[in-house]
Amino acid sequence: MEKNVELSAYYQEIPGGLLIYHAYGSEEIIYANDELVHLFGCDSLEDFRSWTHNSFQGVVHPEDLKKVEASILKQLSKNERKIDHVVYRIITKDNKIRYVEDFGKLVHDEQHGDIFYVFITDITTSVQEKEEVQFNTLEHAREKAILRAALESTVYSYREIYMVNLEENSYRQIYPQTSEEQEHGIYTDAINQRIDNNEPDEDNTPSMTELLHPKNIQKELIDKNTAEYRYRRRHNDLVEWCVTTFTVFERKDSLPINVIVGIRSIDDIIKKEIQQKEILELALTEAKKANIAKDSFLSNMSHDMRTPMNAILGYTEIASRNLQNQTKLEDCLTKINQASHLLLDIINKALDFSKFESGKVGLTLENCNLLDFIQNLHNSYTSSIQQKNIQFVLDIASIQNPNILCDVQKLNQLLSHVLNNAIKYTHNNGTVSFTIKEKKTSDKNISEYVFIIKDTGIGIHKDFIAKIFGPFEREKNTTISKIVGTGLGLAITKHIVDLMKGTIDVNSQVGVGTEFIINIPLEHNSQSEITEDFSNIEDQAIALLKGKHALIVEDNELNREIIKDIFSLYEVQLDEAEDGQIAVQKVLNHSKYDFIIMDIQMPRMDGYEATKAIRKIEDQEKCNTPIIAISANAFYEDKQKSLQVGMNAHLAKPINIQMVLKTLYEIL
Repeated sequence: MEKNVELSAYYQEIPGGLLIYHAYGSEEIIYANDELVHLFGCDSLEDFRSWTHNSFQGVVHPEDLKKVEASILKQLSKNERKIDHVVYRIITKDNKIRYVEDFGKLVHDEQHGDIFYVFITDITTSVQEKEEVQFNTLEHAREKAILRAALESTVYSYREIYMVNLEENSYRQIYPQTSEEQEHGIYTDAINQRIDNNEPDEDNTPSMTELLHPKNIQKELIDKNTAEYRYRRRHNDLVEWCVTTFTVFERKDSLPINVIVGIRSIDDIIKKEIQQKEILELALTEAKKANIAKDSFLSNMSHDMRTPMNAILGYTEIASRNLQNQTKLEDCLTKINQASHLLLDIINKALDFSKFESGKVGLTLENCNLLDFIQNLHNSYTSSIQQKNIQFVLDIASIQNPNILCDVQKLNQLLSHVLNNAIKYTHNNGTVSFTIKEKKTSDKNISEYVFIIKDTGIGIHKDFIAKIFGPFEREKNTTISKIVGTGLGLAITKHIVDLMKGTIDVNSQVGVGTEFIINIPLEHNSQSEITEDFSNIEDQAIALLKGKHALIVEDNELNREIIKDIFSLYEVQLDEAEDGQIAVQKVLNHSKYDFIIMDIQMPRMDGYEATKAIRKIEDQEKCNTPIIAISANAFYEDKQKSLQVGMNAHLAKPINIQMVLKTLYEIL
């Protein structure tokens, strides 16, 4: 016992840590001196045993344990003295990592068996210093490599590098290096020979030759180390844009003496800058043209809309003062009707163009008999042709497949724009011809239909033909030509032709006439469409509508009054609803309406929602009541939405009586 106490006191005096543990099995700790306990940040031996789980395995950092134990076994197998040496990390109680050096001695003790005496020294500081030196050495080497690469890449980006002595007015080439003697000479001579734009500007700005003169370079670099210039330079019989950089290499009394001059080509960059500038200038020019065209359009539109509006207001006033004069009253009503249609045409074109520009227009294909279509189109212009005594020649003999699939409304729209212009710009007693030719294509189910409209009118100047399909373009305004127009008709025509994947060309000569050639591929329709004659539509409508009971759904009182007056002519009994919610309730409460005239935009419940509600009614007769939309929403998508929610037809305001009667005749 006394011996153990004496040894314990001896162990405490050893410099550094001492650890005694069983060599095998769980490697249980037998003893640790205070130095080691404190190294681990523990307060006592018991605390140390707890922190290390009373095992050598708990002393070593978990990531180093396998490596340490393998190293110890390897050293012991080769060392007769049974001594090992390892370096590893430990984790202190305050979770800090430290490095230690371990010298161990394997001995056999009668009491404990095989045990290790291990002397442990903290070497954290020396390890960190060594790592820092290694890191700094690596970082320094890395930085040098980066700097070298940067310098090399910088050198290679320059086509030529010279050393220039500004004091002696001499230069010597230092890159690229060749086996021959390097180029050298008088600096100012080289400038005069190689700079292209050396003439001073009108505003007395120094020329580039002056700016690069040695004295001026010295002044430029008196208080800085670099200067850069961009100019055109002769090189190998070529003239190119370059950038020259002057960098001070040596000074004398603060004045630059030797400078390094690097020259690199920027010809590609300048070309791209010029191209971009040209693109921007072109875009700016086009934008200015567009603004001018829009200003002109607004001016023309204002004039053209005020003209029919003036007629409407004026003749309305005249009519109100001549209620007893039947002849005068009829004349005023005729002229009001004409002016109204003209105003509506102007509005429709402006709205159509807006939709085409937004890309929200599609095609609705339907059956069409081209012969009947052309004949109806011709009939619609009979009055205009007769008023101007125009000789109209229609040639449709070439058509072999009259039954086609097409968007009838848009085909009518594009041909009407061109045909209307031909008649409008042709003088009295002139000639307008309308020829349709059919050409075969590689697809037997598709033909190319060529529509040729030719007139003997005023013609178009050659310069204007190039922009004839542009929006808001008119060769002559309405004030000068006395012909009303918005400059949108042909722009819309071009949009429709493109939508139909066709082409349109113009030939014209001022004072002789104009020819439009429109090519459109159209698919044949094997089933011929049976057409009915609606020339006596009013007589048939009177018989069909007499005694019918209908519901008008319209929030505007004036519009309801107009519709009521129209249908009163045909002895139709009418109920009214101010919005969709009232309409649905009336349909539920009424025995059966023969048809419903439905507005779209209304308070509380719009026409779409009202239609969907009616289509959900369990009573099948009420559910299937024909519904016709008559709305100011006049675009293609408006019509499509009306049909999608369950309406039978969609007509646009203002109300066209003939179209309303034709639609009701077809539905009923």
